[in-house]
Amino acid sequence: KTDNEIKKKDTKPSKPVAADAAADQPLITMLDIRVGRIVSIEKHPEKDKIYCEQIELGEEKPRSIASGLVEFYPEPSVLVDRKVLVLCNLKPRKMGNFMSNGMVLCASNPDKSKVEVVDPPEAAQVGDKVSFPTLGDNSKYEAWAPSKVAKKKI
Repeated sequence: KTDNEIKKKDTKPSKPVAADAAADQPLITMLDIRVGRIVSIEKHPEKDKIYCEQIELGEEKPRSIASGLVEFYPEPSVLVDRKVLVLCNLKPRKMGNFMSNGMVLCASNPDKSKVEVVDPPEAAQVGDKVSFPTLGDNSKYEAWAPSKVAKKKI
């Protein structure tokens, strides 16, 4: 046998990314989406299209999150005290000198000329985890770790 044949035989097939998730787990339940409230917002000192926000999520302290919303919300004060939905299980990402620890969920039209922050239900409280009742009992599913979310495009 050649070295290549031996290597091929000894090579184990790679595990699919979702190998340890329930086979029937809907993709959306793999995301940790929570209700937050923007407590402060300012323009990024180095990036013209980015805001640096502090968002209360019911944790010990507000999370620092960067959002590319300057073009769509030129006056940041309209976002202060606003409830938003935040994707919480993302790996922290440095944007210039600002470490972002999540993502504000937004919706856009097809050509992305209009982008709006997604509003949570009016009765939702800061820190509430978003569930999807039409998918059955969401409590049986666990949100993925940030390292897994980064590897899978959902």
